[in-house]
Amino acid sequence: MSLAELGRTKSEEAAWEDVRQPLQEMATLLKETKGPYFMGSEDFVFVSYLQFLRRIGQDLFDRTVSYDQSFYDEYSACEKYLARDST
Repeated sequence: MSLAELGRTKSEEAAWEDVRQPLQEMATLLKETKGPYFMGSEDFVFVSYLQFLRRIGQDLFDRTVSYDQSFYDEYSACEKYLARDST
């Protein structure tokens, strides 16, 4: 099924409902550590995903991080690594 077909056959809310459980699992994993990190390369993968969402649409980023405060906490803790070094 193409992305265009998916957009015609599935509502946006249904798509968000489909990602609820995986996002809850991510939040559970983040809360198992002492701090805002997974403590490994998973941090870069997850924060890169959040940054990707922020770039394509602030609304997607906002909705994703609203699932759990730990998402925003990790993103904020890693934000300094997302800044471009233009010097």
